[in-house]
Amino acid sequence: MSTGALEKGASQGIPVKLVMLGGAVLILLAGVFAFDRSRAAQRTADSRVAEAEVSLAQAKDRQQLAQRNRALIEGAQKLQKLADETAYLPGGWGERQINMRQTNLLRSQVNPLLMSSARNKDQLLKLEEFDLAVTHSQEGLFEVLPDSRQPLMLTFRGSLYFRLSERSL
Repeated sequence: MSTGALEKGASQGIPVKLVMLGGAVLILLAGVFAFDRSRAAQRTADSRVAEAEVSLAQAKDRQQLAQRNRALIEGAQKLQKLADETAYLPGGWGERQINMRQTNLLRSQVNPLLMSSARNKDQLLKLEEFDLAVTHSQEGLFEVLPDSRQPLMLTFRGSLYFRLSERSL
């Protein structure tokens, strides 16, 4: 082999090596570019999955709220029907306000008053204030001095509801 042939082969080998090196660099750059694009696509997919999970959780919460609302509506409808059947609606009742503040009454008057306000099938009493006290220090509510005419002090305030219709409780 002559030196001319070596030089010719060497000069031809260098461009081939450079072409191969350039090709390898291009393949490497293409791989880096593809890897970067796939990582960006992965981040986008992860964010979409997170958004979908949040939307799913919100949808489940709304579904539970809708179920609770439906149950409340059904319960209210049942109560309304029961109220219609038993005449507990406000239109079926009249109201009388009672307001006796520190009124002195004889013992013989207190008992009938309390008995007349007792709950029965046609009336309900909603008291806001009730107080019964003796006016003489020697007496008690359940112990009466012989021949005593001392009154009791009564505070009796509230609403007496009475039925307007014929249906009983």
